[in-house]
Amino acid sequence: MQLRCPSWSTKGMQVLVNGVDQKLVTKAGSYTSLSRKWKNGDQIELRFDMHLRTESMPDDPSKVAVFYGPVLMAGLLGTEKPGVQGVPVLVTNNQPVNKWLKRTDASNLSFKTIGVAMPNEVSLKPFYAVNDQRYIVYWDEFTKQQWNDRKAAYEAEIQRLAGQEKRTVDLVRFGEQQSEKDHDLLGENTGVGTHMDRKFRDAPNGGWFSFKVKVMDADLQLVNTYNGGDGGNRAFEIFADGVKIGEEDLKGDQPGKYIEIIYEIPKAIVKNKQTITIKFQGLPHKIAGAFFESRIITKK
Repeated sequence: MQLRCPSWSTKGMQVLVNGVDQKLVTKAGSYTSLSRKWKNGDQIELRFDMHLRTESMPDDPSKVAVFYGPVLMAGLLGTEKPGVQGVPVLVTNNQPVNKWLKRTDASNLSFKTIGVAMPNEVSLKPFYAVNDQRYIVYWDEFTKQQWNDRKAAYEAEIQRLAGQEKRTVDLVRFGEQQSEKDHDLLGENTGVGTHMDRKFRDAPNGGWFSFKVKVMDADLQLVNTYNGGDGGNRAFEIFADGVKIGEEDLKGDQPGKYIEIIYEIPKAIVKNKQTITIKFQGLPHKIAGAFFESRIITKK
């Protein structure tokens, strides 16, 4: 019998047969052989080295996920959407994860950050157990110096988001059932998925989807959020009440980031209207999206 020790069990694994340790030499990420005369009812027990660890994204080493053994851990962000402070970041100064993440409940996998999360400490639990609130699974990680260098830009971004929030007329979060239902979403050849910690919707093979948004008789803009790493055959047109207001051919030149692109909505389209229909139409044999959210805002 060939038994595999998973790569996350860095100290190998213990193999017992009918409660007896087989004293096998095992190595993380490799197989070990177990040979004997077997009989009905024999029991094999494997014991692994369970510990906290982080894994970096392949295209962005500064963005990490937290695991306990094979279990992906999610940071809990509550039931409300993140405020202008945004999602938390980790200022770990390259300390190992067991120095800044402590278990808070011995009976289950509950942890909390200690002195590293900005702007506030965060509780974590297994991703598979999170079904009633928002969460984060990919974290931006910094040293103290990196954080000091970025802090001014971070605070400026907070102010930008605060201003954008005040100017928001309507907001659609794609992939979220209630938000899409509230905005009368329709489409063909369209589906949802998840990238990092956020849901998205796209429409492959020349597909499309549309939705209704609130407007006012004012100078308005449409702000779409995309994955900066999306490129290739993602090309599409954007319409507002049947009028083309934009066209995109995503390049994927900002991997590991979310990007916002702004489209002007001609004032004639919203004049004397309370709602309009936005439509994303994939070009022939291309993909429309992926879209994470669309926001209608007033111009500055």
